[in-house]
Amino acid sequence: MRIMIRYIGSLADFLGLREEVMEFQESEVSVKKLLEALRDVRPGFRKAESRLPMIWVFLNDKQVLPSDKVRVKNGDIILVSPPLYEGG
Repeated sequence: MRIMIRYIGSLADFLGLREEVMEFQESEVSVKKLLEALRDVRPGFRKAESRLPMIWVFLNDKQVLPSDKVRVKNGDIILVSPPLYEGG
């Protein structure tokens, strides 16, 4: 299974990339497991989590919680972002 992951804002800066494809042997994985895999393969992700107030996860343009109940399937797009604030 292949999943496109896109990083936005300061999270992309921490990681030094804007997007990547992750592959899993399973036919679907939970968002929680996906984030655990990101922590393993991207040390900057763990560092970003410790510095940012929170990280938002979007599955195919819909915000989701990082839980075992939310499942990601082949071809899905995950967007991972720090909170984006309007105004100044």
